[in-house]
Amino acid sequence: LVMDLDGFKEINDTLGHPIGDGLLQQLSDRLLREVREGDTVARLGGDEFAIVLEGADETEGRRKAARILSLLEKPFEVAGQSLYVAGSIGIAVYPHHALTPQELSRRADVAMYVAKREKNGIAVYDTRQDHYTLQRLAQANDLRSAINNEHLQLYFPPQIDLQKNTFSGVEALLRWNHPQLGFLSPADFLPGAVQNCLHRPLTIRHTDTGHRV
Repeated sequence: LVMDLDGFKEINDTLGHPIGDGLLQQLSDRLLREVREGDTVARLGGDEFAIVLEGADETEGRRKAARILSLLEKPFEVAGQSLYVAGSIGIAVYPHHALTPQELSRRADVAMYVAKREKNGIAVYDTRQDHYTLQRLAQANDLRSAINNEHLQLYFPPQIDLQKNTFSGVEALLRWNHPQLGFLSPADFLPGAVQNCLHRPLTIRHTDTGHRV
């Protein structure tokens, strides 16, 4: 199983890394208490964890993944604050999906990305999912180039008070004019930006008008 947390980066960015580290330590304790002796829990980096279930099949993997996600429903108490995160888990099974640890991990990661993208919580690897990995890498490269070359555009559609029929303000909306895909809304590219650590350069980039994106 490969699990990635949803909402963790916001906690890190807003409350600081010590708070985020405290949450991860508590999550590690919960995961270790949940697995059996002989199973393995490892932090892969950031907010991503791997859980190796010795001798488990797909049914048991799904059951354990659902149990792990239920562990996130209870808040994490860190420095006097109650913090909530959700998660997405990808499952790959030996030897059905892969024969080596490296390939098994990669395919569980592909399934995790599908679970996150489709908001299913849990996904089992399928060979048809491999295009998601290539698509994700291609979009990440395109987005990095778009940020560096200022191909992202900020629009300010007006807000109208319908009761008074008056102008009340504007909303700032970021748009990406992709050369092949056309105009993309934030919902199309922000999740990938966060996952590929592009949200920070995206945030601090200024437009020609001096507004912060």
